[in-house]
Amino acid sequence: MGQRKIRVLLAKPGLDGHDRGAKFISRALRDAGMEVIYTGLHQKIPNIVATAMDEDVDVVGLSILSGSHLALTKKYINLSKEKRLDDQLLLVGGTIPGVDVRKLKDMGADAVFGVETNIDVIVDFINNIDFLFFDVIQVLFNSFLEWINQLYIYIFKIFNISCYKIKTF
Repeated sequence: MGQRKIRVLLAKPGLDGHDRGAKFISRALRDAGMEVIYTGLHQKIPNIVATAMDEDVDVVGLSILSGSHLALTKKYINLSKEKRLDDQLLLVGGTIPGVDVRKLKDMGADAVFGVETNIDVIVDFINNIDFLFFDVIQVLFNSFLEWINQLYIYIFKIFNISCYKIKTF
């Protein structure tokens, strides 16, 4: 029985009308044994987040050549966190000025790849992520938060104070 394929969602958010590179990356990731869902051009961020949820992907790649990479990535990250979808690897690629790479990573992008990036670098980056490790960490973290919730409720019941639950991921 083989290992589950890595599921990748590749999206072209915004008004960017160039998708030759995204189609090339999609084909290369498929050739590398990954399952790729390509959304096509002119996708809205809420649609990308909904597709990522519906398809239960491991990786989301945003391909942006229009120069709106900071705004679109921020919008994606905020909405994915709101929908509790922030456990996926987020890759941003396209025409990204060097000064914006750090900004994207600080926002929450796991990696940023420019148009000049060799496809093997992207494939190796994705293949070297231990997705099982992230699943285990998420389960442990949620268990810890539930334990903290129970402790919090117990302590506040002793002192007869109302309390609110801590949100889990």
